[in-house]
Amino acid sequence: MISRRRFLGLAATAAAGCLVPAFAGAERLDGRVVAQQLRTGMGTFVAVVAADASRDRAEEAVGLAFRAMESLEPIFSRFNPASPVSVLNERSRVDAPPELADLAGRCHDLHARTAGAFNPLVLPAQRVLESGSDDPGAVREALALADMNGFSVRGRELRFEKSGMGLTLDGAAKGVIVDRMAEALERAGVSNYCVNAGGDVRVSGRTERGEPWLVAVENPLGGRREILALTSGGLATSGGYEVSYGPEELFHHILDPARGGSPRGQAQATAHAPTCGEADALATALLVGGPRRGLEWLGPGRHARLVSRDGGAIASPGWNTLRG
Repeated sequence: MISRRRFLGLAATAAAGCLVPAFAGAERLDGRVVAQQLRTGMGTFVAVVAADASRDRAEEAVGLAFRAMESLEPIFSRFNPASPVSVLNERSRVDAPPELADLAGRCHDLHARTAGAFNPLVLPAQRVLESGSDDPGAVREALALADMNGFSVRGRELRFEKSGMGLTLDGAAKGVIVDRMAEALERAGVSNYCVNAGGDVRVSGRTERGEPWLVAVENPLGGRREILALTSGGLATSGGYEVSYGPEELFHHILDPARGGSPRGQAQATAHAPTCGEADALATALLVGGPRRGLEWLGPGRHARLVSRDGGAIASPGWNTLRG
């Protein structure tokens, strides 16, 4: 069992995370108790906290949430050579499991909704950068393959129409898995929870003390964190500071096919949406599109905040309602 101090310390390393309230000896609403676990998965630390009147039910629900993560992670990973994503990238065609086919369809929808800012076909360019090259010409050439018109989804059949194309779900799959973990908690009868997978957060209900879940978003430039008080929905943060390439750091892990490189104006984008999967994709798209275009993509019930490289912040209307 991971100690409480260890649990909070590891959870705090993410770009965003639940601030788990101290519950030892605290007043509890309707006799709620807390079950919590921290494990590794999806290349990060994953924390699940459940508040419920039954300790046994809460603990069982947390275990089922992690079981959902373990069943889905192999489907979406581009690093597992046996995954359907890897098969697609190698053979340009795959009969996908329903979970992957559904996410591929959503990727098309989000690509259209964000005027191309969300694009899961940047893998060839990422491979150029991961190989140690930061030649702008080579990156632009690889980004020319990020053509969603050449990625067909027909039922469960996924197909690339051009040789050399590649799919990466790094900007979408983690949020979707967090949503499936949340669904597992709810099927088990737990409606008050926080799931945090390396900054991709999904919450529901309230803590054992009847308070909103407090979620901290790290400041990309240092300084005070943004504290949000949430009772529902998903939150995700994307930043160009996470992975950079080359001695001059001309590129980072988020790429914009339209401009042939990495977006430079924004240091961080945070999105709140009904699901974590949508928030995950929106955060990436907002970093690419910037506030002028990006805030128009949100729609009702969605909120966002962008921090520029000079420290300025722009938020959508209603963002302040999320603050703790």
